[in-house]
Amino acid sequence: MQGALKCPKCKVDLGSLNTVGETIMLCPRCLKEIQVIAFPALYRRISPAATSSGEAALEGDSTCFYHPQKKAAQVCDSCGRFLCALCDVELEQQHLCPSCLESGARKKNIQSLERTRQLNGRTAFVLSIIPCLITGPVAVFMAIKYWNAPGSVVSKSRWHTRAALVFGLIQTGFLVLVIISIFAAA
Repeated sequence: MQGALKCPKCKVDLGSLNTVGETIMLCPRCLKEIQVIAFPALYRRISPAATSSGEAALEGDSTCFYHPQKKAAQVCDSCGRFLCALCDVELEQQHLCPSCLESGARKKNIQSLERTRQLNGRTAFVLSIIPCLITGPVAVFMAIKYWNAPGSVVSKSRWHTRAALVFGLIQTGFLVLVIISIFAAA
């Protein structure tokens, strides 16, 4: 919605602004004093095609913080910088600039950014090929438990989990036969 404002501290909706220029508002929730400077572009209708094209800024238009020659299409929800369509990253229903995205990844504030992933299928596969007493049952357990877990980001193949299940079952079957033969002989 054009002209709608949110408190930068508590994110409560402050309604819409009706004037161009500088205004001081008070947040009803956190009582933070907010200075708002509204440009005429705040009230101009923007077509979706114009915001996605990253069109050049005209005289009086707000410009992108990173690309001063491009027209601003969004505002970063974290730091308030104006962003062109190229710099705007929509994540978790927020619009972030590249700096805030990188900072959130570094500080691990953004949960949906994934930097590492445990490859449980490969771990189960390695356990299934190690000939030891308990590695077979553990490999079967891991293969079943993590069957639907996300795999590698790079390779979409899931053969490790399937192979771990097969080799783990063979190893577990062999272990059961050994235990049965020991008790049968006693």
